[in-house]
Formats: sequence, structure tokens, C-alpha cells
Amino acid sequence: MEKSIKPKPFFSVRRERLHRKNVADTRYDSLYRADNGVQLSVVSERYKLIPHREVVDFLHKVVDAAGLENWKRRVFLANDGAKLFYELRFPDHKFDPSTNGGKGTAKDSKRKVGDFFEPTVTGINSYDGTSPAGFDYGAQRLVCLNGAKVFTKIHEIKIRHIGKEKVNFEDYAVPMLENIERTVEGIKVNYKRLNQEAGNPYLELVLIEQEILAYKYQKELEQQLSEYVSIEWEKDEEKSRVYKPIGFTAKKDFSAYLLWCMLTSIATHSVKSVVARQPMNALIAKSFMK
Repeated sequence: MEKSIKPKPFFSVRRERLHRKNVADTRYDSLYRADNGVQLSVVSERYKLIPHREVVDFLHKVVDAAGLENWKRRVFLANDGAKLFYELRFPDHKFDPSTNGGKGTAKDSKRKVGDFFEPTVTGINSYDGTSPAGFDYGAQRLVCLNGAKVFTKIHEIKIRHIGKEKVNFEDYAVPMLENIERTVEGIKVNYKRLNQEAGNPYLELVLIEQEILAYKYQKELEQQLSEYVSIEWEKDEEKSRVYKPIGFTAKKDFSAYLLWCMLTSIATHSVKSVVARQPMNALIAKSFMK
């Protein structure tokens, strides 16, 4: 376990009422850092301040209750510390979903990129209203030698910054513990299931329900799947371009897990915007995770 945390997420936040020049009450408050005076946000009087430390301390308490002694952490701060991502990974529970005990079915594994998933729980909080407090549960996997990783979220708990009552984190203790146990152990079942199931039904689902993914990244999708299927596209004759996918012809059997790996490869390599990658991966996970 790491003994120190860099960057430092635990600074005091002060709250002061904002008034107009004529001393009229705006009903808004200023939140700023006590250590350096940096302005974090302007919030309504109904905004409930939840300190980063409370989120992190509760996460550690639940992890200890689950008996998970060996973990690694990473801390990300954004917007001058207004937003926190506190990530705990559990290397002792890292796993390879391949069925043959060797390299997985991911094409990335041919480039000597590890096909291992690492269960992860992330505590999230903000002082600027950009997100609720909460916890995301899932697993992450290295998808490229450039260090790119994909995170598959399977559970989440959100705590809104609204209300006068102080957050009682103990109200979330039972679901937190259950979700961590399902994340660390249960997630293996999902990936091993995908490695044993046929990919055709999942591809059909992706083409029908995720036209944006299929259409916008048509060339990448066809290239990834060229060995396994031929995709049929409806054309917009007026604009002389492909309009939407309408079906496919199978060439060779492939697993649902291989398809998942291909789609996540597109999401992490072809989607240039960091902001766009998260919803893209969420769309993919929605089709594959049960």
C-alpha cells in the first residue's frame, strides 16, 4: 500500500455568502480553498458540501470491511482540486478471462499487451457541481502499449449535493460492500461468459442500438471485423454516403469477448476526445454486461 498521496486532495474548503454592492443577498455562496484562496465554485444555498476526505475515508472503511488488504491507489484532481477521482485497484484479484489459460482472444494480446483485468473502485466528488459524490465499480484493462486503459463500469452509487442534512455514509455501507464484492469476484463471470458466447448476437445489438458508434467509426469497425463478418450498409443516395448499418454476413466464428475487445480498441484509439471516450465505453458496456 502507498503511504503518501500525491497530489494532496485533503484541503479545507471555506464557504462565504455572496452579496451585491447594495448588500442584497444573492442566495449564492462562494467556495474557495482555505490553503491558497483559490476560487472553486459559486453554488446555491441549497448546495451540500461533502468533503473529499469523507468520501475517501468511507471508501477505505468499506474496503477494510471487505477484507481487501492489498490495494494500490491513484489520485486525480481537476479544476484546482474541485473535482476528485480516488481510484483503488486490487492486484491480487487481477484475472485473465481467456478460456485456454494462455493469451486471451483480444487482438491486443498479439502485440504483447496484457489481457488482464484489474478490479477497480473509484471514489468521486466535486466542489463545483460537475458531478455528485459517489462510487464507481468495475475493472480496467491495458489496451495498448501506449498506456491507454479501458474501464468498464458495472455498478455505481451517487450522492447528490443537495439538502441540509449531513450525509450519513453508513446508509450506503451495505450496498457499498455488496458492490465491491460483486466487482472483485463477480465481474470475472461476465468476461468469461463473453469469451464463451458467440459474438453475432452482440454485433447485431450494437449495429441496431448503437448506430452512432457503427456509423461514425464505420471504417475502423469494418477493418477490425474484416476477418469475421461483412457488414451491409444502407446508403443515402442524395448525400452519396453511407447512412446506417442494416445487417451483416458471417465469415468466421468469433466470441462476444473478441467483439468487445475490438469495440473498446476503437473507443480508446479512434475517439480522440477524452470527454467522448467515457460515454462511448459506457455504451459498449451497456450492450455486453449483465
